[in-house]
Amino acid sequence: APWGGGLSASPTTGFALVTTFELRAHGWTDEESDLPLSYGFEFERFAGDAAITLADVQVVLALGDVTLVEGAGGSARVRVLDTYGASAFARIPLSVGLPPTLVCTELVALLEKAELRVLTGASSAAKQRLQALADAYGTQLASCDGGEVDAFAAGSNASLPIINRMLAVSADASASAISTQPSRRQSAGVLATVLVNSNTLNGAAQAEGGAQLAALAKQSAKGGGADDDTANALVRALGFVLVANTTRASAEQCIATLAAAVATAASLTRALVAGALAGEQVREALNPAVNVSAVRQSAASLANS
Repeated sequence: APWGGGLSASPTTGFALVTTFELRAHGWTDEESDLPLSYGFEFERFAGDAAITLADVQVVLALGDVTLVEGAGGSARVRVLDTYGASAFARIPLSVGLPPTLVCTELVALLEKAELRVLTGASSAAKQRLQALADAYGTQLASCDGGEVDAFAAGSNASLPIINRMLAVSADASASAISTQPSRRQSAGVLATVLVNSNTLNGAAQAEGGAQLAALAKQSAKGGGADDDTANALVRALGFVLVANTTRASAEQCIATLAAAVATAASLTRALVAGALAGEQVREALNPAVNVSAVRQSAASLANS
């Protein structure tokens, strides 16, 4: 496994959404036959919290243009892997305070920065901004005008909330990224934050959120399975989509949402089975509205059950 290295951050303190950080791994080495090394960067809001994936695993030592969610007692972490998958970790404190109070026009301007990063190929940075925006201002987003026309609402000037535009960015960012397990983990975490923190969904957002969940679950089923963080994020988001306080939903949107929920559950079951086969362990993802699980058992144990 890799050894001898560490991690640094610049700056070491800042604010959610508005401070840009750089994380840099340094000094890592391994046996020559185990090279090259690759690096996966994460953020933990507090000790024991699930790590937030910041980008796909990369061979570059540094990850710049990083935007984080609030975590006053947080820490940054790098996972260093050799060519055979053996890994080591380094962690440093990284304090991220609450962002300032912003009005809707300022939130739209921040979203436009995420849109720009998708256009320039920086899908991970775009997803970081979406997650930080939804985490800090989730309930406010439902009442902010995103500047897109709602064809279902009465009147040609009616517009959709900013969350619909955020979901469009989420879809574009996921589509522009290579579908790897870390990339899907990041996408699932971002989508769960955007959907759950919004508190209220219109019909279009509910249907679009469901469609994205179904697509991610399908990719996971085809791509070697879903890890625990991905599965739990998908189930958390799916549970909210199914019970969300929904406004302005057409019959077609309701049908599309239910179809997406069924597809998500089916694909996620296959993804968990793939993980159980690979890891020889019980895999389950639970939510008040959804319960999906998979376990590998021997023929003898099944015969005796």
